[in-house]
Amino acid sequence: MRRWQWNFQRDTNYYFGLFLLVIASASLLWAIWRDAFDPQDFLVYFLIYAWGYILLLKSDTEYRMQRLEKTMIEVLARLGALETLRERGEADSLPSGELFPGTTGLPGDFSGDGSGGEPEPPENGV
Repeated sequence: MRRWQWNFQRDTNYYFGLFLLVIASASLLWAIWRDAFDPQDFLVYFLIYAWGYILLLKSDTEYRMQRLEKTMIEVLARLGALETLRERGEADSLPSGELFPGTTGLPGDFSGDGSGGEPEPPENGV
């Protein structure tokens, strides 16, 4: 028999926001089912929905920003390593991959021949 394992990866605001949305939905359905829907109650339902949604949005934005920050740190570390290789003159051993498709990856390398110069303008002037 397999046991349930809870794997919480988000902060508590995310789960509290989900809880508020579920409670607000259940209470709204109860009010509609029992025909106990008053305008004052609608304001309370709306505020609970808004609070839950804001908590979810805030938590999700923070989670995405943390992931973006982690990725940017990794990319900047790669860039720093490549700049160090270029300064040492070991630019021929630069890796190819998703960051360097088809070229040596040097910033001035537009033609792929390794000259490192600016690209030639077209002959017709366009």
